[in-house]
Amino acid sequence: YLPYFVSLAEPVWDPFFVEVCKGALAQSLLSTGLTLFLGTLGTFGVFAAREKLSEKMFQLFQLSLFIPSFIPPIIVVVLGAKILGFLPTELAGVVFFHTLMNMGLVSLLLYRLIERKAGNWVRDAQVYGVPLWRFLIFYILKEFRFHYRWWGFYFFILYFFSFSIPFLVGGSLYGGIEVFIYEKVLFLGQWSEALQYSLLLFVVFLMISRFVREPHGRGQNTLIKSCDGSYLQATSMLALVAFPVVFIFTGLFTSFLSSVSYIGVLGTIQGFRGSLLMGLGVGLVVLFLLSILTFSFVIESMERILLALVHPGWVFVGFAFLLLGGRGEGVDYLKIILSLSIVYLPFLYRLHFSQRLHDLKQQVNVARTFGTSWWKIYCQLLWPQCIPAMALISGVAGLWACGDFALTGLLSQSAEVTTLAFEMKTLLSNYRIEQAILLLWPLLLTSSVVFFAFQGISYVSGKKALS
Repeated sequence: YLPYFVSLAEPVWDPFFVEVCKGALAQSLLSTGLTLFLGTLGTFGVFAAREKLSEKMFQLFQLSLFIPSFIPPIIVVVLGAKILGFLPTELAGVVFFHTLMNMGLVSLLLYRLIERKAGNWVRDAQVYGVPLWRFLIFYILKEFRFHYRWWGFYFFILYFFSFSIPFLVGGSLYGGIEVFIYEKVLFLGQWSEALQYSLLLFVVFLMISRFVREPHGRGQNTLIKSCDGSYLQATSMLALVAFPVVFIFTGLFTSFLSSVSYIGVLGTIQGFRGSLLMGLGVGLVVLFLLSILTFSFVIESMERILLALVHPGWVFVGFAFLLLGGRGEGVDYLKIILSLSIVYLPFLYRLHFSQRLHDLKQQVNVARTFGTSWWKIYCQLLWPQCIPAMALISGVAGLWACGDFALTGLLSQSAEVTTLAFEMKTLLSNYRIEQAILLLWPLLLTSSVVFFAFQGISYVSGKKALS
């Protein structure tokens, strides 16, 4: 049921909203602190891996550390329930899954930062025999304090306004603000209150986003490979940084053994179709938007908006599309695809694509001085060099869309609109963990097909550019 009129004349505030904010604050502070702490310790495990592994194996090791951060959260939760034998909930559950997904990412970020900018520090510390713990406190934490502030602020905002993990395991106190608004609409039908909270949340997003600026710290671009990297290795930390990866792959292996005998009942046809349609649809929309941004070479005002928005907000975007009205399976899928694209694009643009465009700025300026037409610059200069990044980002967006259950549940008005992730969420909500695990491999297969389909676009485009 979609109301034609939502009153804002008399704001009504739920007293429980304050408790929800306290819970979100507690879990985001704990999650951020633990992510940065364990990620920092894990960095020395990355150095240990570099010393012990071959070059190719170390590259695979680094790639594996990214996996927990980029697979859909519902998969991580299901795997956690499978391995642990129960589903961690409330504060401990939210902090555990948040930290599990992102500590490896922090380790890699800090490793590459040290590799680029701390070569002389490492050399001096080796010469003077500085203990590793003193190097960490008086060199790394001190000299990279601005980077830590930015990482801490970024993860705090990410966790404070997160949706999927708190929705699945947070409960009433630690479900978060977005889940609180989501339930107002979906379960209670309190549209006026939900709209008020959504507008408030969006304003808070805009205000906070003004302070999110990635630091451009000073430092040499001296590769640490010119030093003895064994100084920074801590073998005991190798197990710590590898834990999330081992956890994920152990869960995949055990879930495969559980699912293989039930291959005939792994999800519904509608779930397969919905996941595939949403993944491909979101990927194509994001690819189209990135192509437009590349062609315009990012209008400065638009770039400021994309860089300022850490996250436009799940519920705010979903609520906006929900108020548009319209019914039917096709309309529902269109709303979900567009809303997910809007949610994912600012984050992915900021994460990778913005820097890629700025790296090409000098080449564009040189081409312009020779009077080259913009269309030729785009076709022969920008597109061939940007398509790998666009394909990667679009593939990640499509992969995440396959694992969405939040906007699917909010925007779907038709019974035919469902996805594998939404079916998994329904099973988890009813504590049917074993049945939810049966849908894990179909979801992974669908997500992989979507991701590699966009990498195929990059491959084909590269071949055509060379020919």
